[in-house]
Amino acid sequence: MSDALDTVRVGLVSDTHAVYDQEIDTVLRNVQHILHAGDIGHKHSNPDDVLCRLSRIARTLAVRGNVDDKASHIPELRLLHFGGWKVLLLHIAGMPPKTTAACLKLVHLHHPDIVIFGHSHKHGVCQNDGVMYINPGSAGPARFKLARSVAILSLPVKTPAAQLSVDMVQFCMLATKGYKNIAAKDSHSACKRRG
Repeated sequence: MSDALDTVRVGLVSDTHAVYDQEIDTVLRNVQHILHAGDIGHKHSNPDDVLCRLSRIARTLAVRGNVDDKASHIPELRLLHFGGWKVLLLHIAGMPPKTTAACLKLVHLHHPDIVIFGHSHKHGVCQNDGVMYINPGSAGPARFKLARSVAILSLPVKTPAAQLSVDMVQFCMLATKGYKNIAAKDSHSACKRRG
């Protein structure tokens, strides 16, 4: 196992749907980065409100989901690098073997080590054809009788001997109550960002 100094800890969040759960502040307090896999807000809400709160914890990057109609400034996908690993972040991908054709095309084009996505509200991780697929689940309102969750990905620095393992992903279940809907009327105009 790699030394803590050689490990990049990335918080994974998706499908907040304009809800910010303060429990996330505690769960993700020791991550260096946060990735939001889309559906940040909902129709008629500003996704920047949720992203602002996440950015108080750590540097936050996001992609636009299918309900983020006020998020044209947020890209639909991102290619990122953490510790030498290539990460593809998008909203709709599907867990293998039900990966979407659009996602498979992106995987073949960009050759990521990791695909992070949301949309289904079901947390999960698997490896398929040398790629790790991670869905952190939904941190927004409880839906479809599914648990609310976020995840932490602990990545060692990529070396020739380093291998990805599903054990590098820790899912953190959130309480089903106690979160706050941050509609536009509750939004904060000023946002303190870390890092």
